[in-house]
Amino acid sequence: MSILAAAKAEPHPADEGSHAISVGIWWRIPPHFLNAIEEIDLRERGIYLDYVSMNFNKAAEGFDRHVIDLYLSTRSRELEERGLRYVPMTTATYQCVFAPDSPLAQRGCLTAADLRDITVYAGADYRDMPDLAVSADAQELFAMDNVVKESIFSEKPIQDCAQGTAVAFFPRIGLANELAHASALGKLDSRPMAWPAVSTGAYLADNASLEAVQLVEDVARICRKA
Repeated sequence: MSILAAAKAEPHPADEGSHAISVGIWWRIPPHFLNAIEEIDLRERGIYLDYVSMNFNKAAEGFDRHVIDLYLSTRSRELEERGLRYVPMTTATYQCVFAPDSPLAQRGCLTAADLRDITVYAGADYRDMPDLAVSADAQELFAMDNVVKESIFSEKPIQDCAQGTAVAFFPRIGLANELAHASALGKLDSRPMAWPAVSTGAYLADNASLEAVQLVEDVARICRKA
C-alpha cells in the first residue's frame, strides 16, 4: 500500500491525457494473465498500467481507499462479500505435490482420505476461496489435525515434500512455477485433487473506469483463447 501511495503522489501520465489503471495482483496468478495484459498494453498506447502485488486483505483495503481499479486473483469470499464484481478468466484443478517415490504417485486422483497419515501444507489463502467452501472433501481436509494452515511457499515445506514427509497443494494454473522453484531442493511429482476447479479472474471496483472494464474483458478474451 505504501508503493501505491507513493505512486499516487507522483506526476502521472494520466495528467497528460492518458488513462491510468491501477492493477492489484495476487502473486500466484497464471503468467499468461500478465502476458495478455502486456499484449494489450503494447496495442493500446493510451493506457498507463500501474502494478502492485498484494494479498486479499490489502486488495480489500485498496478498493475501499479507491487506490486500485481492479485486482487479479483467485475468487475470494471476502471480496465477493463486499459486492465487488468478479469476472472469471480461467479455471484449473488443484494438484497435490509430493516426492515422486511416495505411494501417492501410484494414485490417479487424490482425496482427503489419502492424506490422513502425512503432514499437509495448506496456505491460509485457501480458506478464503468460495470454490473450496462447497466441497465436502475440502472441508474434511481442513478439519484434519495433520493439516498445517500456513504458507506453503517457504523452503521448509518444499524440502519436506521432497523428502517425503509432507505434501502441499496448489491450483494447477500456478503449479509449473512452484515446481520450477522447488527443483533445486529435489524433484517433485503431483496428482489432481478430487475437489472443485478453482476460478481465477479479476475483481473490479464499483467506480472502475470504462478503460479498466474493457481491459478486463480483453484479457479474459485472450486467456480463454489460450
